[in-house]
Amino acid sequence: MWEKSVERRRHCWVLSLSILAGAVLFGPCWGTAAETSVERTKVLELLNPDVPAEFQPVLRARTVQEQDFLTAEEFFISGRAKEHAQNFPEALRAYERAWRYSESQNILRCIVPLAGEQNRWAEAARYFEKMEHPDILDVFTLRSIAVYYVETGQFSNAVSAYQAALRALPQDAYPALRVLLRFELGRWQYVTEDLKGARTSFEIVRRALERPSRFGLEENALNALKEQELFDLYLLADTYVMLGECDLAQSALEKAVALEKSQLEAPRNKDGSEKDVPKKVDLDKKLQELETKYAFIAAKIENKRKNLPQARQLVEKALELPMEDALVEHCSFYRELLEALNVENVSETMIPCLEGLFQKFPKNRDLRILLAQEYLMEDSSASREKSRELLDGLLQEEPTPEVCAVALQYAHLMQDGDYFVQALRTFVEKGAAEESFFMAFALWCAEYNKSEKDDQGNTSEDAQEPATLASDDSKDNADEEKVKKALVSILRPIFDRMQEKYPVNDPKTSWQHLWLAGYFARVLEIEDVAQRYYEAARVAIDKSSNRAQKDARSQFCLDAGNWHLEEEQYDKAFEFFQLGLKQKPKKEISGLFHLLASMAAIGAERHAAALEQLKQARACVPDNPALDYYEMTALVLDKKVDEARKFGETVIEKYDTDFSNPLRREILRQIRSSLSSLVLLSGEREGAEELLERNLDEFPDDYRSKNDIAYFWTNAGKNLERALRYAQDAIEAEPDNHAYIDTLAWAHYRLGNFDKAKELLEPIVAEMDDPVGYSHLADIYFALGEREKAVEHFKLALDKFDESAKSSLLVDPKEREHVETQLQSLNSSQGV
Repeated sequence: MWEKSVERRRHCWVLSLSILAGAVLFGPCWGTAAETSVERTKVLELLNPDVPAEFQPVLRARTVQEQDFLTAEEFFISGRAKEHAQNFPEALRAYERAWRYSESQNILRCIVPLAGEQNRWAEAARYFEKMEHPDILDVFTLRSIAVYYVETGQFSNAVSAYQAALRALPQDAYPALRVLLRFELGRWQYVTEDLKGARTSFEIVRRALERPSRFGLEENALNALKEQELFDLYLLADTYVMLGECDLAQSALEKAVALEKSQLEAPRNKDGSEKDVPKKVDLDKKLQELETKYAFIAAKIENKRKNLPQARQLVEKALELPMEDALVEHCSFYRELLEALNVENVSETMIPCLEGLFQKFPKNRDLRILLAQEYLMEDSSASREKSRELLDGLLQEEPTPEVCAVALQYAHLMQDGDYFVQALRTFVEKGAAEESFFMAFALWCAEYNKSEKDDQGNTSEDAQEPATLASDDSKDNADEEKVKKALVSILRPIFDRMQEKYPVNDPKTSWQHLWLAGYFARVLEIEDVAQRYYEAARVAIDKSSNRAQKDARSQFCLDAGNWHLEEEQYDKAFEFFQLGLKQKPKKEISGLFHLLASMAAIGAERHAAALEQLKQARACVPDNPALDYYEMTALVLDKKVDEARKFGETVIEKYDTDFSNPLRREILRQIRSSLSSLVLLSGEREGAEELLERNLDEFPDDYRSKNDIAYFWTNAGKNLERALRYAQDAIEAEPDNHAYIDTLAWAHYRLGNFDKAKELLEPIVAEMDDPVGYSHLADIYFALGEREKAVEHFKLALDKFDESAKSSLLVDPKEREHVETQLQSLNSSQGV
């Protein structure tokens, strides 16, 4: 008893010193009292308000919550010490671990700026998104996070960060900085369609430009705003239009036009001095373009005012003036206006207009597509012939999906199956076959062929289905099942004719037609037929001595190989990727083929071949980070454990402090996960856990690492409540992952929740077909007193362990030892 009393006193002293250190170190960070005499209660409430102030850990057993608090405190104090020692990477790591044990907003306030100071903005952003009140951060950190979001295309998040930066500014202080933030924010509010917010931001910038002294704008800031003033005025005008504030839009537009005219007539250098006066011819042309732009935006304003005749006049005026860049937008808007005005035959008005523009801009591809479409809508053979002529030229020049879609419209309207195939063949020869292209065609059929007859002359249910699509979904995301149904009804008869015309076993059938037929079969989900056509196309290419159209051949091999890879037909995929390499594509494409071939070889358990392909890929694209992950995977599956571990450790050591490449960071995360399992096999549990902890430092929502570390903890019988939470987080992210469910069940078992563990694991263990899963369920049965089931599943586990020894699956030998021991124990007790 005496020894325990002394130990308690010693523990009290250590705890008191720890809390005192926390009071000293938390104060400067969180802006609380700086004195070292901060009360213990204050520190507790500051770190985690949920912990009761009266908690006395030395007088009773600690709760999980209390232990988490003490762990968080320890990590936080360590972080502060390392930050004072200017060891910033380690300080950041300590703070991030403190946050995992006590999700305090105050800890996030330390993490985000420190990550930013090390240019780890992706990491800073991940923790920023967890802040309830991000405006407690400093303005410059928030602005930098906003810039990171803009650079990575996360515009909604950028808006949130800019808004937090504005809130972080003291009211009525730093007006110039507020204007500059509004200047940047307004554009991304416009992009994200926060129109009211954009209007407010643009208006603040406008007021600042009109009265710069009131907003404290110095010369540099003022010049920066003026450089973008014209662009912002046009954005403001468009914002007003979309909000229906037409008078304000008109005013903003007039200011923009006046400003642009003055800039055209008297251009100035950045220092304010005048540039050379432009030649009269150039000036007149630019002023004409300005008049066109003005007329078109003015037309949008009149359209919003419901003054449709005036809007039509303005658009027609814009179309008369030479401004090629916005032709398609102008013409599309013109058609909308004509339809809104209930013009009896829109095409009769559109065609002369488009023909006039075509004479001015005969090379404009988009204009030719529009004209071909309008010709198609005219129910006359002459117009259809003109459409065909335009389409033939477009298909030969650049058979984009848009061009082919119009060509297919023509083929469908004319019931010309041969032209349909010709359009698609041209597309696959010069472009790339994509499922989205066929989906686009199905949508077109939904819009333009509401009452087409089927081959028997009757209107089928399938043919009627697209009418619903056209009315409900043509402007939004179409329902995928309806699109697929429409697609099948349209393509099936064409495919049947193709099979008759291009039989798979006819040596005269070209590889292009074989590919096309195979792709049709894939879309129609006739997989056995698709397989035969693709294989015939592969043989035809392999036997051919003509190496023309190598890009199209490469595209075919890529398409076919990827499809077989998705279908887990790894040997076939490997063959197609090898055939693609025979076409001698460019270096970057060769690297892709080698990488894909390595993935196929890994799936086929041809690990030596996989490693050779990765070696070849590295010669083509040495800087591709994905190669490191697949090389390590191939080594692991080849059971070269020591070599795989050494390789993984080398990659981590080389790139651990390189945060310049986001893909590299993602690959390092995956390599750490794989490496942790190898380290655990060597019995180094702490090292394995540390690798996963480092993943969670950088990626706090990495549910795979959460699952793995939860499993490690559960096996070790520690942190069981936290392991349970981590496993639940993993399942929330991926509900159907059987491995994650197994981890959760195992955690419940360790906590004594045997019925819950059985409820989770019993329904999925057969689908898992994994030795460890059977072993876990056997342990659960044993705990519940169901001895026969326990013996049965331990035997199943042992059989699966024997099978895994012959495969590439790596299993911890301790797992097998456990099964053998349990079976021996059960058999012995049964004998007794």
